[in-house]
Amino acid sequence: MEINELVRLFTAAGCRRLFAKVLAKNNNSKNQIYLGSSLAALNLFPTGQVKKELKKDTTDQYILKSRFDLWWLSSDGHAIEAPQTQLVYYPQYPEVRLSGFLKGCHSAPSDLLRPGDQPRVLFLGVTSNSRILGYVVRASASWIEALRQASADSFGVLLEFPIAEEGPLAKRRVLAELRRIHLAGWIEGKRLNKQGVAKLCADPNAGGYTLEAEFGVVPNSKSKPDFLGWEIKHCGATRFDRLTSKAVTLLTPEPDGGFYHSEKPEAFVRRFGYPDQNQKADRFNFGGRYHVGKPGHHMTHLHLELVGFSRGTVSDASGGLVLLSESGEVAASWSFAKLLNRWQTKHAYAVYVPALCRKSPNVAFFYGDIVGLGEGTTFELFLQAMSAGVVYYDPSVKLMNASTAPTTKSRNQFRVGMKDLACLYSRWTVVNVLQV
Repeated sequence: MEINELVRLFTAAGCRRLFAKVLAKNNNSKNQIYLGSSLAALNLFPTGQVKKELKKDTTDQYILKSRFDLWWLSSDGHAIEAPQTQLVYYPQYPEVRLSGFLKGCHSAPSDLLRPGDQPRVLFLGVTSNSRILGYVVRASASWIEALRQASADSFGVLLEFPIAEEGPLAKRRVLAELRRIHLAGWIEGKRLNKQGVAKLCADPNAGGYTLEAEFGVVPNSKSKPDFLGWEIKHCGATRFDRLTSKAVTLLTPEPDGGFYHSEKPEAFVRRFGYPDQNQKADRFNFGGRYHVGKPGHHMTHLHLELVGFSRGTVSDASGGLVLLSESGEVAASWSFAKLLNRWQTKHAYAVYVPALCRKSPNVAFFYGDIVGLGEGTTFELFLQAMSAGVVYYDPSVKLMNASTAPTTKSRNQFRVGMKDLACLYSRWTVVNVLQV
């Protein structure tokens, strides 16, 4: 089958992104298919929840696994599910491999996925409903060279082909929308309800909701990008001639370990928090900034450590981010699996938009013409920034009416300064939307 015929096949099947991998001789069901030495594959493909698991035949070596919703595509456009397919990350090597892609699927291309000398190419297409369609072809050396020439981009061993307006190909659409929004001037605060209907919102912190509403994005907590593969991020600003230096919230994951997780937020604040510093009666807070490698916070005496990350990669899948007391007690922790589930696809492509806020006569926002574009991220880049102290933990956990009817409000956020965003992406550009 010719390359353009394959592209048409995947397009007709509803794919929005298409990748190809030239298979090595030992890429088969027994040895699995190598997709890279980092966790970058989890930023390219929609996956299930990442979980840690003991490596087979070991007692202390962990791996990370995620469901991979693979369906084998036939030449007539039909697709059959390969229900046991998984992505597996082996930190001991390190490697990401595709596993279980033949199990339980009678229509899988088994004959093409056995060891052999003839070159083969695996195509993986991502549909709009987050399925992954697979197709394998035998190929000559000249066909593979033509394939490389036709590709639009590469991610390690994976080649990407222009197939639909998504991700990098949607950049112009994103910038055109931001130009329209900037030229609209002051926009009243609003957010979309579940039915997609705009409702006024008088909260001065609604700049993100208002921007999403302009893009037609209904607020949700799913780890998926907002618009055509792009995450749209609002940033508070005081001026438009340069990107703001204010901090940007990247993630807000609840801890999945430590005292916080086992005893719940109320007990956590009572144990590690402090009385409200603005003399609000009967209230305790847990706040401050926590950077990996920095001394304990002067109010809470807790410090932050990154365990199981070395030489730019996850070296121990059982590790994670740990908030420790002076005695070594784990006050709160976030496993790599937890953080990875929140980072992965959602941040692969992101645009950061500064905005002014006006509180009178009504809450409104004015979005800037200078924006930052981040393209191509990995979980390792996020952890490197965390290890360097660039990304930091900035919690706001409150316990109100502590002695009468206690209620808690928690926001466990990880933040970064706008000036440091470039370290999270392989490509970072600052663009004036009026000039594109």
